[in-house]
Amino acid sequence: MSTTAGGRGYLNYGRALRLSAMKFSGHIALEFHGARYTFAELNQQVNAMAHALACNGVKTGDRVLVMSANSPDYLRLLFAAAKLGVACIPTSTALTYSDLSYVLQAARPALVVTSTTYLRTVRLALDDAAIDPAPAVVGLRADSAADSAQGAAEITFLDPGSCPATEPEVALPDDDDPAILLFTSGSTGTPKAVVKSFANLTWHAINRQLAEPRHEQARELFVLPITGVGFGNFILTDIIVGATCVLESTFDPVRAADLLRSAAIEYAFLAPTMMMAIRATAADSSFPSVRVIETAYEISPRQRTWVAEMFPNARILYSYGCTEGSMGRAPADAFLSDPSCVGFASGLDEYRIAGPAAEHDGPQRLGSVEVAGPTVMQGYLTASGDLSDDVHDGWFDTGDLGWIDPRHRLHFGGRQKDMIKTGGMTVFAWDVENALSGHPDVSDVGVIGIPDDYWGEAVAAVLRPRDGACLDLTAIRQHAEATLAGFRRPKAYFVTKQLPLNATGKLAKGELRKLVLAGSIPRLGPATQTAGTA
Repeated sequence: MSTTAGGRGYLNYGRALRLSAMKFSGHIALEFHGARYTFAELNQQVNAMAHALACNGVKTGDRVLVMSANSPDYLRLLFAAAKLGVACIPTSTALTYSDLSYVLQAARPALVVTSTTYLRTVRLALDDAAIDPAPAVVGLRADSAADSAQGAAEITFLDPGSCPATEPEVALPDDDDPAILLFTSGSTGTPKAVVKSFANLTWHAINRQLAEPRHEQARELFVLPITGVGFGNFILTDIIVGATCVLESTFDPVRAADLLRSAAIEYAFLAPTMMMAIRATAADSSFPSVRVIETAYEISPRQRTWVAEMFPNARILYSYGCTEGSMGRAPADAFLSDPSCVGFASGLDEYRIAGPAAEHDGPQRLGSVEVAGPTVMQGYLTASGDLSDDVHDGWFDTGDLGWIDPRHRLHFGGRQKDMIKTGGMTVFAWDVENALSGHPDVSDVGVIGIPDDYWGEAVAAVLRPRDGACLDLTAIRQHAEATLAGFRRPKAYFVTKQLPLNATGKLAKGELRKLVLAGSIPRLGPATQTAGTA
């Protein structure tokens, strides 16, 4: 049985699952496409997965890279790795093979686990990385019972079904040892690994429970990729409190609407783009049985109104945060009344403002948002294999700007990388996006800076029209004149069917800028244009 000798491992989430399996033995821990697993069953399956990893040569202190869509075995693998003291690298399926090659070179895993869908990408990346010795590659089933994907005959699968379901005889690692390496998607540059400890991940769940308590046998829908801190913020919270995680392999708006309507879902996190997709595809977009909906901070005022209509009986909370640190939650009463309000960091994390950065129209001078607390990362993985020193005296600079109001609540003022210097003036992309999204024919908007011989950098807006709507350049400019100061108004407008998004549904600004500069997104001309022109 796993031990915690010497006070080690108390915040290991593999241990948390074992305790929950004792307390909530017969309750449903996990649902996946109609299959249900109790806490006792899930813990036994995780133990078998741990033994399967060990049979493939994985030992305490190793790293295992995973590339797959969500599945029960993916979840089992994460908990199994924790029980073995192994660090997981849950890798975004959006990575190209060249991005993945960099990840492999940086992380040097002992084992690579992939579903057959991504087997070709993994093999191309391994050839390109030329790691010596090269890690073995094994398959992860879409379900522990069967894998129907093409290519199943080309790989040997992890086989937990043939392994014992007993707790692995391994001393749990220190709580501050690396548990997960979360690489960025690579859309804005070279992927970077955020190193989170076992304690960091478990504290994400503790803080979330403190901020927005779940209850035993509550039902939570999870449609985000497992590859981010959503694992700690949502799935692990459900495991600790005895709730049910209704896991989806990927987000599908029709299926998500059906689950929200008929599967007794009480809680869900849905990115703004996900909710807009549900609204566009569902015949009945009202879900009165949902109690709490959480979403990302990047949601426009008009979208907030629509979401309030979709979930008339829910507390609607928008979350602010970063992979490196805390996940804050704004107070529910700010959702419609105060779009800039972020509120407080969750649980025992906290925010502060470090030094003024620039003038702003708000009540305070903007400064850099810093976060401290038990969820803050250990550091970034460096080329030498050590950790960076980006956390100073416990505080991490998020790269965002904000201010603190008299009630001590944080307000978001834009991202430092989204500051556009134009003609000597500072423009924050969030301000412009917020204003333009209020136009009735605009569904989504992304604002970037593009090179300009006169202005140095010009403000450019990329607009996605509302379905069936026409965009008229004159009307858009008039709306900008009515809502934005002159220096903040875009010098160029572009129109597209779809803005590029990352795996969690957030706007990929780096990719958007590349598309604009490459001429792949057309300008909005003086003649009326529709969504079909892009």
